Amino acid sequence: MKTFITGLAIFIVLLISALFQTDYSRVERTELKLKYEIDEAAAGAVLMFDAEEYGDGNIVIDDSEAMEYVQHIADDKYDYVVHIFDDSLIYRQHGSNGDTTSAAITFPYSFTDGSGYTTVIEGPAFIIEASIEGQFYTLSSLKDIKNDIRRSTSYVVEGR
Repeated sequence: MKTFITGLAIFIVLLISALFQTDYSRVERTELKLKYEIDEAAAGAVLMFDAEEYGDGNIVIDDSEAMEYVQHIADDKYDYVVHIFDDSLIYRQHGSNGDTTSAAITFPYSFTDGSGYTTVIEGPAFIIEASIEGQFYTLSSLKDIKNDIRRSTSYVVEGR
């Protein structure tokens, strides 16, 4: 009987370990996929310049084209907030829910993202903050530990 109880305990520990490893691997793959997708969205969207302004030597991002590109990449898989800084000196923020805000700025501009990270923006930049919410762990004791995955990325236009 002692052997049976010990064997059953070892089996339960191994089962819990296997469940945790499977869940953790899924979370890690989801984080990497989110990272690569928002990197791709930011890299493509920052190239959507207003042609007339660009011809005058200013880097002004065309919001409608940039947001269309981001929406195409996101495809309603996650929530995101886009922050646009450019030579128009108007900071624009667009959300996946359609909310839009804007404010006048000057460079250098101190920007703080949703996680509290502060950076100084010294020129045209495109920042995306994205999050996925859900239950990522099977074990009931871990369900409240990590309910969301958050990533942010930025692309800065260095050369003119």
